[in-house]
Amino acid sequence: MDWKIRIKQLILLISYVTLALGITFFFLVYVLNWTLPGIMVTMVYSGISSYMIFIYIVPSWVILKYHLKGNKRLSLIVVGICGLLVVTSILPAISTPSAIWGAESQFNDLYGEDYRELDTKNMLKEPYSIWRQFAGINIKDSEIEVEEKIEYYDNGDDTFYFDYYAPKDGDGPYPAIINIHGGAWFLGNRGPINNVAFSKYIAAQGYVVFDIQYGLCDIDEAADTADLELVADVLLEMLKNYPELREKVVPQYEKNYLIQDQVANIGKFTQFLANNSEEYEADIDNVFIMGRSAGAHMAGVVGCGYYNSKFSGVFDPNLTVRGVVLYYPPTDIKKMYEAMADGSLGAYPKLAPAFEDFLDEGDMSDEQLEKEYKKYSAAYLIQDDNKVPPIIVVHGNLDRIVPYEEQGLGFYEIAQEEDRDCILVTIPFAGHAFDIINAQSPGWQISTYYIERFLALEME
Repeated sequence: MDWKIRIKQLILLISYVTLALGITFFFLVYVLNWTLPGIMVTMVYSGISSYMIFIYIVPSWVILKYHLKGNKRLSLIVVGICGLLVVTSILPAISTPSAIWGAESQFNDLYGEDYRELDTKNMLKEPYSIWRQFAGINIKDSEIEVEEKIEYYDNGDDTFYFDYYAPKDGDGPYPAIINIHGGAWFLGNRGPINNVAFSKYIAAQGYVVFDIQYGLCDIDEAADTADLELVADVLLEMLKNYPELREKVVPQYEKNYLIQDQVANIGKFTQFLANNSEEYEADIDNVFIMGRSAGAHMAGVVGCGYYNSKFSGVFDPNLTVRGVVLYYPPTDIKKMYEAMADGSLGAYPKLAPAFEDFLDEGDMSDEQLEKEYKKYSAAYLIQDDNKVPPIIVVHGNLDRIVPYEEQGLGFYEIAQEEDRDCILVTIPFAGHAFDIINAQSPGWQISTYYIERFLALEME
């Protein structure tokens, strides 16, 4: 067979496969996003969807020109499929005005003239730019100082570290951000898995960022409870061959750190920061707590509990927490457990029993466990009669790992009822971890634009 014909057939095959994959992505994101495959695809979709427009147009053109020429019926079907995929691919971008309008309205209501007169010359100029999505955000490493793996606490069994990001030039002290990584309480680490691009960007804007470890729940114990020992064993065995990757994903701790222990370890960092603020040029009168996913759960507990007597002695009183930044946060972990148990989180209720292992090693009564769920949930802490710093929540409305309606939106509604200062920035058509995959996506741009304004407005 002529080689030109073979190449033509190969190109047609690739074109059809591309459209088939596009249809699969469409159903996973817009129809089946409650399933585990749907959740995984939705996590990355909003960050890459704008680039996929061309991926759909080109193969459609190839099919129409070289295979369906003269076949009007099938050509119309291909055109319809291509149109559907293109439109749904640009939805995250063209829906940004609704997210911006909602955020602008809240900022104006909360800050009024202070917001309208804020000096923004060194900040992003607009919440979203198509040009920026393709050209990227200019983060100059030459403008920042980065130190990795600095020890802050040794409990005799494990040593905990942080990465440090700071402006290279200028006079401190600088407002400080304690950045808490995610990972479902039994995965994750400081560094690459915790959005280094944002840490570098915000450090260049005049902040010092402390990207901290805080311990993890033991993956083997959680897997054993959920009858998933084989999955955990396979994962850990694979990671043994890649020690650097393992350190990023599942750092090895000697002890099993429950959620209570993790919060206590973050408290140890606040003590370290208070005692070493001059060395790290940190303004401890202007401290912000930030987290993503499970790290946002921690940030919510730390932020809402910092001045709460329930956590007396845990956090250093010499730090003044000015604000809390929560990316896609689990704010009510009892509801997270219930959602997992009824199958609405990835349709995998077998994980639910392991969720209790994060709070209880098996010696608590049901009443005690219920108290722990509430003590370690920002949605309940914000209702206590104590000081709570202003909070900004950023959440994608297609998030099914941490359900948007119950967790992000639900928390915001509670904050409004309690007359707390809280802003909710909803990222349309975005799933979980929308800002991790692509530092140029609509979600990354919008969230960064409003977070840097929130930080500036809350400083003294």
